[in-house]
Amino acid sequence: MVIDDISKAGFQPVEETDLYTNPRDPLNVSVFQQELRGSTNQFVLKFKKPA
Repeated sequence: MVIDDISKAGFQPVEETDLYTNPRDPLNVSVFQQELRGSTNQFVLKFKKPA
């Protein structure tokens, strides 16, 4: 969803990494719950703006 939204704004995806993936994140509870603080599943994307 993030890649689609940013691509629609005119940016092109360049790289992505799963470096911050946490397989223990249940993905169905609020990220604001105290027991999940600091252990949520995260991602990093790199985009470029076309010339």
